[in-house]
Amino acid sequence: MIQTRHVMRSLPLLASALGDQYGVKVEIGGRQAFTDGKTVHLPSLPLDCDATLLGLARGMLDHEAAHIRETDFELLRSWPLSKVSKHVWNILEDWRVEHQLTKIFPGCRRNFDWLIKQFFTEQKEQARAGDTNPALAIMNAILLTVRAWDVAAVIPARDQEIREAEVLYPGLWLKIMAVLERTKMSCRSTRDALDSADAITALLRAELRQAEISGDHAERPSFGGGDIQGDSVSRTQAIRKQADSQPQSGRMPGNEANAASETGQCLSCPESEASDPSPDDQSGQWKGGKQRVENRTQARQALRKLLDGSTPLPLDMGEQLKDALAAHAPTGADALSVAVTGSKSCLPLSQADMDRSKLASVALRTRLQRLLQATQLMRFRAGRRGKLAPARLHRLAVSDPHVFLAPEVRPAVNTAVHILLDTSGSMHNGKLELAALACHAVVCALYPIKGVQAAVSAFPAEPRQGSVTVAPLIRFGERPHGRLSMRAVGGTPLGEAIWWAVQRLLLRMEERKCLLILTDGEPDSVPAARQAINTARSLGMEIHGIGIQSRAIAELLPDSSLTISHLNELAPAMFRLLQGALLRGLPGGSV
Repeated sequence: MIQTRHVMRSLPLLASALGDQYGVKVEIGGRQAFTDGKTVHLPSLPLDCDATLLGLARGMLDHEAAHIRETDFELLRSWPLSKVSKHVWNILEDWRVEHQLTKIFPGCRRNFDWLIKQFFTEQKEQARAGDTNPALAIMNAILLTVRAWDVAAVIPARDQEIREAEVLYPGLWLKIMAVLERTKMSCRSTRDALDSADAITALLRAELRQAEISGDHAERPSFGGGDIQGDSVSRTQAIRKQADSQPQSGRMPGNEANAASETGQCLSCPESEASDPSPDDQSGQWKGGKQRVENRTQARQALRKLLDGSTPLPLDMGEQLKDALAAHAPTGADALSVAVTGSKSCLPLSQADMDRSKLASVALRTRLQRLLQATQLMRFRAGRRGKLAPARLHRLAVSDPHVFLAPEVRPAVNTAVHILLDTSGSMHNGKLELAALACHAVVCALYPIKGVQAAVSAFPAEPRQGSVTVAPLIRFGERPHGRLSMRAVGGTPLGEAIWWAVQRLLLRMEERKCLLILTDGEPDSVPAARQAINTARSLGMEIHGIGIQSRAIAELLPDSSLTISHLNELAPAMFRLLQGALLRGLPGGSV
C-alpha cells in the first residue's frame, strides 16, 4: 500500500494527488508559476525540495485551485474594473475562495495560515518597482486587515499601515473599514467581492474630490494611531459608532474630541504628530523607511497617481507566491520537471506485423494463464466445518472429523502494468518498429487476463512550448489496437516521463503497480531519472527496464533490467521481465 508520508514529501506526487482531489490539472516545468483558469502551472524546482519550498508549492496549489473552483471568471472578464478596483477585488476574492476551499478540505486552513505568517507577519517593504507613493499605505492596510481576519499575528503590521494611512488621509480609513466589515460578514460570491472593491474605490475617488475642493488648509477629522484598537470587536464598534454620528462640520464627535482636548492632542493629527511639522518634515523625505507626507497637496497628488493606475501596486499573497517559486526555479540537470500529456502521430501496423504480434501474444497469454490459473481459481480444503463432502464420510470410522469442505481463496493477480516506450531519435533503423510490435503483443496478451490492466505510452511526444510531453497510446482498460507505428525523434527525457507515469500509477486502484521502460540510450538528466526511480520504489512500485543495444538502463536499474544486443532478443526479454513481475510473491509463482 502507498504510504501518505511518501506522497507528502514528493512535490510531483503531491501535485498530482492534490490536483486529482481538487479536480484541477497541475503541471510542473518551465520558470514561471501561473494559472490560466483551468491548469495550475508550477515552475521547475530543485531536485531536493526543503520543507519551506514544499510548503510554498503546496500553498500555491491550494490557493490557485481555490480560484479555479470558486471564482466566476466569466463575470470578472465582463466587469469594468480599474487597476485599483481589480487589486482590491483580488485581495477580497483571495480571502473568500480560500474560505470556500477550507469548508470542503479543512486541512487547507493550516497551509493558508502558514503562508500568511510567511508573508505578512513582519512589516516588510513591498516590491513597488521603485515607486515610493505614500498612498500605497491604504492598499497595504486593506491587504493586512483582510489577512488579520485569519491570523492574529498580522495585527501589528496591519496597525502600522493603518496609522500611516490615517496620517495621510484622516478619517478615510473609518469608511474603508466599514466596507471591509460588511464584506467579511456577507461576501458570498465573486460578484459580492466586485461590489465591495468598487465601493472602496468609490471612497478613494470621493476622498480625492473632497481634497481638491477643500484645498490644502481644510480641517479634517483624524483617527490617530493612539485610537487604533488591537481587538477587532472593539474596532468594529468604534467604527460603527463614529460612522453613525459623523458631523457635517468634519469635527471629531463626542468622546474622541474630549479625550483629545484633555491630552492636548491636535484634532487633525495622531498623538505622535501633535506638534506643528517643520519645513523639513513637509519636504516629503523618508523617515525610518516610511514617508510621512504632511503637505495636503502632496497627499492629494499621491492619491491621484494611485487611482489613475500610474503607481505599481503592492503584491498580494498569490503574486508573492508566484515570485517566491519562480526565484527557486533552477536550470539544467538540477531541475525537477514533470512531463505533460501530449499527442503523437501514429499509423496502423502493417498486416504482417499484426500477424507476428498475434502469434507472440497468444503464446505469452497461454503461458501466463497456465501459471496464474492456480492463483485465480477458488479451491476447497478439508475442514471441520463447511459443506459436507460425502466422499469423505468414511473418515468418521477412524474418528477423523475433517469430512467438510471449506472454501480456500488464494491471492489473485491484481496488477497495473504501464509500458513506457522511448521514441527518441536514436530509436531508428528498425528499433522503434520492433519495440512497438513487442508492446502490442504484450498488451494483447495481458488484456484478457482477469486482474491485470495494461497501458502503453510514448515519450517524447509532439513538442510543446516549454514542456516535455508524453503521449498515451493505449490507456488502461482500453481494447488493444494497432495504431503504434510512429517516427523516432527528439531527446530522452526519461526522468520527466517516469514522473508522469508514476503520477498515473499512483491513482490506480490495483494493489501492485509495475512500470516497464524500453530505451536505447542514456537519459538527458541522470539525476532526475534516478530520483524519479527512487521515489517510485519508496512508494512500493516495481520498475523494470530493457536496454536496447545500451547498458545505460543497467546503471539506473542494476537488479531489474536486461540489456539486449540484437533486436530479435527484445520480445523474449520483455516477456521474461513481465512474467516475473506478475508472478513474484504469489503462492507457487515461479519464473
